[in-house]
Amino acid sequence: SIVNVNDPCHDYWADVAPLFVFTTLATALIAGVNVVTGVFARVLAKFERHKTVADREHNVGKRMFIAFFINVGLALLLVNAQFDYFDQSFIIGNGQYPDFTSEWYANVGTLLLITMGINVFAPHSVGVALYLYRQ
Repeated sequence: SIVNVNDPCHDYWADVAPLFVFTTLATALIAGVNVVTGVFARVLAKFERHKTVADREHNVGKRMFIAFFINVGLALLLVNAQFDYFDQSFIIGNGQYPDFTSEWYANVGTLLLITMGINVFAPHSVGVALYLYRQ
């Protein structure tokens, strides 16, 4: 058996493992949405009839920055923040962190950094996958 219940760290890992799985799935979902957003922005930019490729790429870059900022930064911040003036059934402002505490940095900050790290490599993975597919 991989899991030894007599291990002194068993209780710790039993508590941490679901959090790790949730963090990994949330990060993968956010990165996936960002990749789809980037591909969608490039496809739509072809229909905008820009005069130059540089102008098209500039507009795509601006749109992707705004989308990534909202998807990664604001979404994580607003979902995990605790505001007193929102209804408890509303997802925004119903989090557990009223301020930037050490727990916020350990949980939300870690998720934010992992997501940003994945977003560095995820857009390039589409090109690499297409290259390997064509080989």
